[in-house]
Amino acid sequence: KYPHWSDFFFTAITTGLRLGEITALQWDAFDHWKGTLKVSKTLKFRHGGSYYLERPKTQASCRTLFLPPTTAQIIRMRKDDALTEWIFPNPLCPEKPIHPHAALRALRTILEETNLPPIRFHDLRHTFATTMLNNGADIRTIQTLLGHSSLEATQVYTHTTFEQVKQAYDAAHPRRKKKE
Repeated sequence: KYPHWSDFFFTAITTGLRLGEITALQWDAFDHWKGTLKVSKTLKFRHGGSYYLERPKTQASCRTLFLPPTTAQIIRMRKDDALTEWIFPNPLCPEKPIHPHAALRALRTILEETNLPPIRFHDLRHTFATTMLNNGADIRTIQTLLGHSSLEATQVYTHTTFEQVKQAYDAAHPRRKKKE
């Protein structure tokens, strides 16, 4: 129903990008052939609607992400139809980036229309981190992917699932075999 937002939120959840990072993405950050995104800017808005780009707050936030094939393909297809420098332009004014408040309103609307519980945009980062952990990524790799300068920050983003607790318990307490 919302193809523009579908691509935006799919990219967010498969990369773990911050809202300011994903709204700042321009075509010079995307390597079409390697399927990578170079994260080196964040988008800030001033009161009154003007915006500016700045370097992220830490050096660790500047990173190159290898995109999942589906995400890289979505961005390649967007490039074919691109009219401006923004990977995710403002749908009403394509020469400008998406305003973060517009992204938050869209997320809220989509969740309401699909009867899903409300979440924060930042919860997409938490979901990305937990998914990576559940699929075997170590905490240091996740730290790099999220652009965190400290491991403690990354630990806040990864959540233990019921399945992980069960596996740990089963490993620590093997079941005895019944005698036949």
